[in-house]
Amino acid sequence: MTPQRSRAPGLRAGLALVAMLAIATPFLAHERATRRSAALRTYTPPPLRPRLAWTPLRDAELGDIEDFTRIGDRLYLLDRQLRQIVVLRPDSGGWRGERTFGRPGDGPGELRRPAAITALPAGAGIAILEVDGRVTRFSPLGTVLGVDRWSMPCVAFEPALAFGPGHRRFLAANCHPTGGADRDTIHARLFTSSNAGASFHEIARAPRMATDLSWGTTFSTEHLLSDSEDSLLFSTGLDGCAVTLRKTPHSSPLAAPARCTLADTRFSAPPPAAFAAERRKARRRGGPRAAPAFDWPDTLPAFLGAASAADTTWLVRPVSGDTVVVVPAGGFHERTIGLVAPLDGFVACTRGTCLWIDHERSRIAVFAPPHLP
Repeated sequence: MTPQRSRAPGLRAGLALVAMLAIATPFLAHERATRRSAALRTYTPPPLRPRLAWTPLRDAELGDIEDFTRIGDRLYLLDRQLRQIVVLRPDSGGWRGERTFGRPGDGPGELRRPAAITALPAGAGIAILEVDGRVTRFSPLGTVLGVDRWSMPCVAFEPALAFGPGHRRFLAANCHPTGGADRDTIHARLFTSSNAGASFHEIARAPRMATDLSWGTTFSTEHLLSDSEDSLLFSTGLDGCAVTLRKTPHSSPLAAPARCTLADTRFSAPPPAAFAAERRKARRRGGPRAAPAFDWPDTLPAFLGAASAADTTWLVRPVSGDTVVVVPAGGFHERTIGLVAPLDGFVACTRGTCLWIDHERSRIAVFAPPHLP
C-alpha cells in the first residue's frame, strides 16, 4: 500500500498565506487610497448649458455632414455623402435650406472626396479641402473662384484647413506614423504654409491614438481647427493644451513644435446630473460600450468641439438629448484613464458657433460657448 502524503504542511502554508493577506490588506488598501487621493484633483463640476433650443430643419436633405462653417447668419454644411455644400438660413425659429452647390466629379465645382470646409478671409466665400490636397474655392452663392493644389505633408484622415492673410495657410490632420520613435502613434499635427499651400512645416502636435487601439480614440473633435477671422484654435478634444495662433501674414513659426499630452484626469467632484442620467440610460440599454462609456470619475469625456470665448478655450460635449457639458481646456490633467465615446450625431465648433445636428429627428441646435467672467 502506498502511504498517503500528509496534507498538513500544505494546509499550514495556506493558512499562513491567508493570515498574511489579512494583515497586509488594510495597508494595501490604505496605499491604494493614498495614491488615488493623490491622483484626484479638486475640480468644480463642468458648467452645463441645459435644455438646448432645438429647432426644426426644413427643406434640407442631408447625407453625412462632415464639417461646417459660418458666414454672417448663414451656415455652410459640407455633405460628404452627397458631395455638396448645403446652405442654411435662419427661418421662423428654425433653419431652412437655402441652396446647395457642388456635385460628384473631378471638374471645376465638383467634389470627389471632400474632407473639410472653411470660410475665406472677410467672408469672401468658402474653401473645400479634399483628402488628396485639392482645394476648391467658392463664392457664398456657389460660383467657383478657383482650384488650388496643396502639398499634403502626411498621409492624413479628418484634415482641417484655414486661410490667413496673403499666402498664409493652415492645415491640421491626424497623420499616420512614418517610422522612428513615434511609429506606433497617430498624431494630430498642425502645419502652416507661407506659400499658399505649396509646402508646409509643422508647428504643433498631440498624440491621438495608438495604431493598435490600446489607448486614445478618434471619437472626439471631428476637425482639429476652430477658426475665427483673426485667430485659430488647434485642439483634439483629448489633449491637455490647446494651441491658439494669430493669423498674421508674417508670423514667425515656433522655435520647436509644441507637444501636447493626452488630457486625462480624475474628477473629485460628482458627475453632472445630466451625465449621470445618460449613464443610467446607457446601462439600461446595455451593449458592449454602454457600461465603460459612462464611468465617472475614472473616465474622461472625449470632447467633440473646441471654441474660444472670454480668453478661455472651452471643450464641448453633449451628455444627453438636450444638455451640453463645457469644460475649460488645460490645467487639470493627470494621466490617461479612459475616454467616453460620443453620442450619435454631428457636433463641431468654429467661428464662435457650435452646431449639433440630430439626423434622426431632423433638428438642429446652434449655440455659442459660454462667456464667463
